[in-house]
Amino acid sequence: MRGFSTFSICMTASLLLPYLPGLLEWLAQSGSYGYRVLSALMPNSLLLFMICMVMVLVSKVRRVHLIAERHASELLVKNRELEQFHHNLERLVERRTAELEQANRTLSATLREKAETLAEMSVLEERNRIAYEMHDVVGHTLTAAIVQLEATKKLAERHNAVSFEKLDLLIGLVRKGLDDIRKSVKLLKSDEAEPLSLADSLRELIRYTEDTMEIEIEADIDIPANVKLGRMTEHVLHHALQEGLTNGIRHGQCKRAQFRIYLIGNNLKFQLTNDGSPFGSAVPGFGLTSMTERVRLLGGEVHIRSSTGMDGKPLGCELTITLPLD
Repeated sequence: MRGFSTFSICMTASLLLPYLPGLLEWLAQSGSYGYRVLSALMPNSLLLFMICMVMVLVSKVRRVHLIAERHASELLVKNRELEQFHHNLERLVERRTAELEQANRTLSATLREKAETLAEMSVLEERNRIAYEMHDVVGHTLTAAIVQLEATKKLAERHNAVSFEKLDLLIGLVRKGLDDIRKSVKLLKSDEAEPLSLADSLRELIRYTEDTMEIEIEADIDIPANVKLGRMTEHVLHHALQEGLTNGIRHGQCKRAQFRIYLIGNNLKFQLTNDGSPFGSAVPGFGLTSMTERVRLLGGEVHIRSSTGMDGKPLGCELTITLPLD
């Protein structure tokens, strides 16, 4: 407010200053009382004006000084805050660096453990594959050999000629079992194998089983040519039929079996039934358990139960497998 008043006075004085000499001359000529008063006050007025100007300047300087002190204080606070922030940032970087180093050590340990686990899993998988091959391939052949031995035992006393034929067939079965073992070992040594034709391999398995195990199999294999199945899927289905037939003959003493494989929607359906002893609540053995594991690895489902005879009573076994094609 004081600055504004001083500014107003200065502006008024600057506007009136050009007219002051004429006014003084007019007052002097008139000899008026105002001239005498103005002449007496003029020195004091100038002194007062100078004092006011000095006070204004002092006030301005003081205000600038206060502002400078406040800014200096604020700057000091900001510097302290910046130093504290810098210190906190350094501590944060050190902590994050320590955490990253610990994470890297943990990750390295985890990777080592994972590599060791994968190696163990590979060994276990290879071991299981050998067990599956030995069980599925050799077990099927030995089952056929047992059937022929039983038949030879019954015929030995009555029909020697027929017995010799059975013995020849038995020798052929044992030789085939040996060949199957060699093929399995060769397959384990090499990753390359001829691609399977599922329909042909299933028909060949059925023909071989009928010729060697004295069983009649009614088959309906309906797989369109444009349906492409993976090698693992074909392998699983082939061994599922082999395991189902072997179990039905060995444990159920069946004489007839019905097999059907077909498409339904986006799924492949596998059905095998026989007329042997009822499956009931029997506990699945190694072969059925491993077969179930293989099917589930492919995203499929396995159901095993007793089928129903003409009289409505449990009869034989029904094996159903559903595999998605997507």
